[in-house]
Parts: sequence; structure tokens; C-alpha cells
Amino acid sequence: MTDENCGHEEHQGKGSLRRPALCAAILLPVLGLAAGCQREPERPWPPGVQQVPEHSQVLSPEAAAGTFFLPPGYRLELVASDGRVMIEPYDDRRIIAGQGTCGLEIAEDLPQVTSVLIPVSGGGLSAGIATAIKALAPEARVIGVEPELAADARDSLARGEIVRWDGSLTTRTMADGLRVERLGWLPFMHLRRYMDEIVTVSEEQLADAMRQLASRARLVVEASGAAGMAAHLSGAAPQPEGDDHRVIVISGGNVDPAAFAKILGG
Repeated sequence: MTDENCGHEEHQGKGSLRRPALCAAILLPVLGLAAGCQREPERPWPPGVQQVPEHSQVLSPEAAAGTFFLPPGYRLELVASDGRVMIEPYDDRRIIAGQGTCGLEIAEDLPQVTSVLIPVSGGGLSAGIATAIKALAPEARVIGVEPELAADARDSLARGEIVRWDGSLTTRTMADGLRVERLGWLPFMHLRRYMDEIVTVSEEQLADAMRQLASRARLVVEASGAAGMAAHLSGAAPQPEGDDHRVIVISGGNVDPAAFAKILGG
């Protein structure tokens, strides 16, 4: 679980750093997609919109860029007229519950867990894991991690209300998965109750964590996914005496190869 004990995914015994299972991958709302929609003659698609075939799979935002976008108002029309279900990418109890299964795995595999480090974006992943950990291992500390350049969740917990950072600020960080402007309301309510603190890391600390994970654990990890390890390695999340069973959630490997090579080169 610590940087001294990094291992591959197949080595998932105690003392290994494991890549969490994919708990929820419903990305349609954040990308503005509508899977399985059928064009109706009396209601044409908005300009620039293309139909998504039923059972389509979108692998990355880059692959879908400029293709299947549906404006929010039009998506709500589909919900109202066709009986479709809108699932928010993080501000949804079903997403929080699904992401929480990662916390269940942690508690089952390591009942003596003493701290868990989790990247924080819109809050679905962190809220789900924090809730599960506090239910099954209440003495464990749950620590969220954000980039210094996109620290809206840290400010929100400190002030006891949702704080919004403008996109012109959050887009400065290389951790594109953590660039949201604000926490979701439901995640915020969970994090207020179950997260002990949120710390921040610099861009260089994110890059160093990516290099360490690549060279020592042979893992390709994007900046957002490496945030927890960055906090651990840099000391942003100190490991006090007695915190001997730390878990670091590594949550993604969607990184541009050229950008990754540049980071590895230092």
C-alpha cells in the first residue's frame, strides 16, 4: 500500500498497491451523450449532433470530442418525452453507491486499514469510498486529494458550503479529471460527514508520482489518478506513527502517450 510496496495488479495481497476495480462507468451525461436515441422526423437533432447507435461504447472524451453532443436542455427533453433516465456523472446516489464498492473491497481485503487517500473531483468516487470505509473501518482516516490549481473541494469542506472555482482556474492543472468547478450536492453532504480532510498537491508532485508509479510499479497512471500517490510521496498527507496500513486509490490511466513520455523524461 505504501510506495515501498508497489506491485502489479495481479499481486493484490496485503502490502501491495492495487488498482481499484471499475465500480461505475456511466459517462454519458458528462459527455452529453444519448445512447440508443432514434431520430424522429418531427423533432430534428440540434445542429452538429449525430446519432449514437444503440449499445454504443464511448472509450474516452477525446474519442467523442465534437461528435455526439446533446445540449443539457435537449437531454432533459429526451428524459421527459421518451422516458429515458438521466444519470449524473457524480451527483447521483447510484453513482456514489457504485463507487462505494471500491471502499467495500478495501475494508474486506485490509480490515486493519488506517488511512485511505482518494482523488477528489465532482465527489462521486471519494464520497462512495469514504462512506464505505467509515461504515466498516470507522477508525481509518479518509483523506481526499486535489491539485493546488483546482482546490474547490478543499475550500468547500473548510467553509462548510459548496465553493465554486471558475473553469479558467481549474483548467490550469494537468489533472484533467479533477478540473470540475464544484462538488456535487450529494457528494458534498457525504464528504462533510465522512472525509477527515482534503490536501492539495502541486503539478510537479503529480508528475513525480506518475514517474514513480511507472518506474517502480510499472503502472501507466494519469495525473488525476496519481493524486493520492503524489500526496503520499510528497508528505502533503503525512503518515503519522501508527498509520501502518495506508491505502492509496489509483483511479485512472487515460493519459496521452506523448504527454506521458514528456513527464517520464522529467
